[in-house]
Amino acid sequence: MSLTSHLRDSSSPVRRFIREEFTNTRTLLADARKQVRATDIIKPIASLDWSTIGTALDYRIRYYFDITPMQDMVAYAGAAKITDLQPLPETLNLDSRWTGKEGDPLKIFDETTGRWLASYFAAEGGLVGIGQSEDIYTYAEAFSKGAISGIGNDARPLKKEYQEVFISLNELTNYCDPRGRRLTTKEEQSLNRHCVVLALLEQVYRAGLRPNSPLVTRTSNSANELLEIAESHWLDDLGELSWCFFDRFR
Repeated sequence: MSLTSHLRDSSSPVRRFIREEFTNTRTLLADARKQVRATDIIKPIASLDWSTIGTALDYRIRYYFDITPMQDMVAYAGAAKITDLQPLPETLNLDSRWTGKEGDPLKIFDETTGRWLASYFAAEGGLVGIGQSEDIYTYAEAFSKGAISGIGNDARPLKKEYQEVFISLNELTNYCDPRGRRLTTKEEQSLNRHCVVLALLEQVYRAGLRPNSPLVTRTSNSANELLEIAESHWLDDLGELSWCFFDRFR
């Protein structure tokens, strides 16, 4: 369960503890803002996806402390949600080729799994099992939430390329052991490439596989292709932030 979930839950013991133990947050926030204004900021040379880089840095910093088994990562749970069917860059839109005729396929993009879900129209013009008068977009939304798409907690083999990424990550961390040490430039970049993929997979778990995700917009059939998603200035930015953390908090 995430910290955000606890903070939103008025009955959570975590929220109660924080409210009772940290009552004067205004002073704390004022001091923090003052420190930030006086701090040298590391700026990337080009624009980047702040959310993805932030999550990737989270994963990277954790490796200074310990190596999490891959099955325990949120990213692994995200990878398990992606099926073998390649998604297309549309969201809850009917296939533009749909005519409503008998046997003509209806395609709906499932944001949770990144699947195109297909069903067929019966002779009377209504979706099989669905009344003709029902609003198709209402049905499409319900359809995409998982009731028919087979989403569940049952164990599912990862797609080959994602399984390869986790195997590669395991081999890398066993080789260079990032706990409590500063890596070489080559090792740092390699680990950060993996952390970017972990960040994208965590987004799948938390928000579903979005049509604009690099996991969708780029064709990636191997671990190497997935690891190439991270652009060079992303890696430069992550490397600078990672080493800054190590130098200040070693």
